[in-house]
Amino acid sequence: MSIHVVRKISDDAQFKRSACVACSKAKRRCTKQAPACHRCRTKRIRCDYPSSRVLLSPPLATSSTSEETSQVDLGAVFGLGDATEDSDATADQISGDGIDRFGANFLESPWFLSASGWEIDKSCSNADNSITYMDSGLDFFVDQLRLWLDQWTTDNHCPFIHARLYGDELPCPLQNAYAAWLTYRSPGAIKKRRIALQMGIDWSRNIVEEQSIYDGLGKESITTLHHLCRTQALIVFQLMGLFDGDIRARAQAEDTSRTVLKWAEALIQSAVADVTAEHHPGRSDQIVPGPMALRSDGSLDSTWKAWALSESIRRTWIVANLLEAAFLIQKQGFAICPGSIGFTGKSGMWNASSPHEWLKSVQAKTTTNLVVFCRGLDKLLTNGKPPDVDEFSQALLTYGCGREAVVDWLASQV
Repeated sequence: MSIHVVRKISDDAQFKRSACVACSKAKRRCTKQAPACHRCRTKRIRCDYPSSRVLLSPPLATSSTSEETSQVDLGAVFGLGDATEDSDATADQISGDGIDRFGANFLESPWFLSASGWEIDKSCSNADNSITYMDSGLDFFVDQLRLWLDQWTTDNHCPFIHARLYGDELPCPLQNAYAAWLTYRSPGAIKKRRIALQMGIDWSRNIVEEQSIYDGLGKESITTLHHLCRTQALIVFQLMGLFDGDIRARAQAEDTSRTVLKWAEALIQSAVADVTAEHHPGRSDQIVPGPMALRSDGSLDSTWKAWALSESIRRTWIVANLLEAAFLIQKQGFAICPGSIGFTGKSGMWNASSPHEWLKSVQAKTTTNLVVFCRGLDKLLTNGKPPDVDEFSQALLTYGCGREAVVDWLASQV
């Protein structure tokens, strides 16, 4: 996935810049940007370069306008390349621990821990910001969400709730959602379903009312993990209420819709606050409380855990918005475009059971970019191969392009 940019060729093109002093001392890869490289900007440290030396080769040829048009991959916008195009990451450049140049750069400056990596693209192809999609795609997405929650109740994870997210301590809001969903999906009489719907109505009200207490304490009293679990819990209750057919449950879910979207936005804002907060290496009190945090000390393990939390946040935001949009489209024929945020759609990364297995998927050369967006995801139907696209991304493809188009795409790759 790429965008076109126009850049002027500066006089610096005639000089060969060495790595900055900070990167040289730390023996880290330097992006050699002026006035400061990516690593120094991220770490907020001084960036000084040794005296530049003139190249012996001729200067770059320029046109009469002194401008050139190039294609820049979205990965480069976030300060990283893409394993699909990294010709430098050859076998002889892989270290003893299995990290190649692309992987090392990825661990050094993770795109998902930068403020720019959390920007939501609010642009829409329609002037009134409305969206509408085929029923086949919407129905498939809702059915997939049901199956994902079934998977969550049996395996402790699904395509938007990561296996490493909460460990053995499921937060209270999700405990209630877990119990309600198990009851709702259990085989038996209609009475069980009605009981489950009432559980969903009562517990969704309780979660929303509890929010007023936290509002009184201030925003800092709510951690990002708390934002995440309460939003995921409401998603469970919304899926039950909006699409069951029960009039009372649907009315309650419609009343809660605005809260779900508000909490999804607050979740993103909390994540941005975490990644932009002042942090001093070695001080554990700067880390967000809980088993997961949007921090990395540069190690493979901490970066993997930070990615798992980041990706869960992004996918939860996407699911919350698309679930509400699906209901509105089926109810009134359209919904307002919620925007598009970057997430990982590369096969193998989400289901990796260890840091090294995850890194192997990061470094794997595939037809899927490391960072993808809902907007423009349909390009995967022409540029991507199904084995390279994970389950979550395939569900989003179906949502936006319709069931028939995705079935044809899958069949064409057999």
